[in-house]
Amino acid sequence: MWALVVAASVALTPPHVRSTDPVIGAVLADTIQHSAVVRDLVDTIERSNLIVYLARGDCPRPAIACLMMAGGSADVRYVRINFPLPDEPGRARGWRPSEMSVSIAHELQHAAEIAQWPEVVDAASLQAAYVGRGVDCGGKHLDTHAAIGAGNARRAELVRARRH
Repeated sequence: MWALVVAASVALTPPHVRSTDPVIGAVLADTIQHSAVVRDLVDTIERSNLIVYLARGDCPRPAIACLMMAGGSADVRYVRINFPLPDEPGRARGWRPSEMSVSIAHELQHAAEIAQWPEVVDAASLQAAYVGRGVDCGGKHLDTHAAIGAGNARRAELVRARRH
């Protein structure tokens, strides 16, 4: 049964935006299907040399999800979006799919920004790009108004969908 869930979620996601986690993959596939905001972000990423992995992993507090550079070169670059979920496959204790969907939109906006910044190829160049273009939220937490806006736009889509 697990293989079917993973295979179905991977098949529904574009090649540049990936997750093999059954929980994250299912929410990602559903979000791409139902969100114009996220489809636009994915389209931007698909036209780039950036590969985005969504996975379980730690984030510095107070972030509920985070993006980090996973490596790359001028030809192909990799980022990872972490969601601090328990290590139990199929479990997302503390996360509702709608909350994860909003976080996916926010973090994919960051990925779309990086996709348009060819100079970002490692952690140092990522940090430099966000220091120059981002909003300092304290500590190691840098953000952008566009990412905050993408999360808010996805939240608005969810509210509209509940009304219909």
